[in-house]
Amino acid sequence: MHSILLADSMLSMQHIIGSLEYQIVGMIVVFACLGFLAIILGISAKICSMNAEKQKPATPSAPQKPVTVATSSPQPDEEGLSPEMVAVISAAVATTLQGLNHRIVDIQQHSRSYASEGRNEIFASHQLPRHIGR
Repeated sequence: MHSILLADSMLSMQHIIGSLEYQIVGMIVVFACLGFLAIILGISAKICSMNAEKQKPATPSAPQKPVTVATSSPQPDEEGLSPEMVAVISAAVATTLQGLNHRIVDIQQHSRSYASEGRNEIFASHQLPRHIGR
C-alpha cells in the first residue's frame, strides 16, 4: 500500500514539473516576441525620424506679419460676441486647419445650451410611431 502512494506522489510530482516546464517555455516565447517587437518598433521610429528630418525645409519660412491688438476694451456687437472672442475663434480655426485656405463667413451664438440640445436629441430619438385612426 505504501508503494502505491509513493508511486502516485511521484506521478503527480512529474506532472507538476512538466506543467512548470511548459509554463516557463511559454513565458520565454512571449518575452522573446515582445523583445523582437520592441526592437522592430525602435528601428521604425528611427527610420521615421530620419525621414521627417529630410522633409524639413532647409530655409526658414517667411516671418509672419505682426498682428495688431486693440488695447482698449472693445464693446461686444449686437450678437454679444466681442472682437476678442472673434479673434480667439479665428485663431482656433487657423490652428486646427494648419495653413489650409479657409474663410470664416459667420460666427453665431446659439440661444440654447448644450444640455437642452442634448435633451432634444434624446427626445427625438425616442419618439413612438403615431397610430392613424385612433
